[in-house]
Amino acid sequence: MKRSMYREDLVHLDCRVALEGEPAKQRRLIRRLKHEIDKLEAEEMKTITPRQAYSANYWRARAARLRQASDLYRSPAVHNHLMQVAAGYDSLAERACKIQESAEQALA
Repeated sequence: MKRSMYREDLVHLDCRVALEGEPAKQRRLIRRLKHEIDKLEAEEMKTITPRQAYSANYWRARAARLRQASDLYRSPAVHNHLMQVAAGYDSLAERACKIQESAEQALA
């Protein structure tokens, strides 16, 4: 329940950013929105297991969920921020894939 209310608050804040005409106020709202998104991401992040940390599929799934969530926001700044986080998850997926391939080659 808290999570959905929190997301509704973010969507409302995103609408305020989209409607704000004054650039200085818009920048402040964007900073606040990015901070709130980061807080939500941190709250949702559970301690991951070593198996998840080295799983490319785990990181790809997180990136896909974040890209899907980015469609909720109208503000280009928020969308871009979420896409940057998703790109970071993609980088972690590539790294996990390389580590997994190296481990498989070492065993062969």
